[in-house]
Amino acid sequence: VVAAGLAALSAVFFALGMIIGESLSGPLGSILMIAAGALLFVLGLRSVLDARRKPEDDAPAEPMTSREVMTKSAVLAVDNLAVGVSFAVLGAPLVMMTGIVAIQCFVASLLGLL
Repeated sequence: VVAAGLAALSAVFFALGMIIGESLSGPLGSILMIAAGALLFVLGLRSVLDARRKPEDDAPAEPMTSREVMTKSAVLAVDNLAVGVSFAVLGAPLVMMTGIVAIQCFVASLLGLL
């Protein structure tokens, strides 16, 4: 259920990003792609820094709270929105790319739950 929910959320935000990107792709296309790339860079850097701040120990990891899951889902959604904008500017097909993103997110979520 969690994997399917994350896949659906990812697909919706990716498709929304592609729709926004297609509607603004004319003269703003290059600017949008740079802005989306900058957003992805900042989000990725923040995730890396957060991971490095947590002390490494041999204790088993505690399960994530619902709030942590929702926060990570929101970050993933913004990430997929930015990727969707970039793919739209490049002229990628909406339905095929949305399906690929949903399947990739579903499989990655299942692997993460193992």
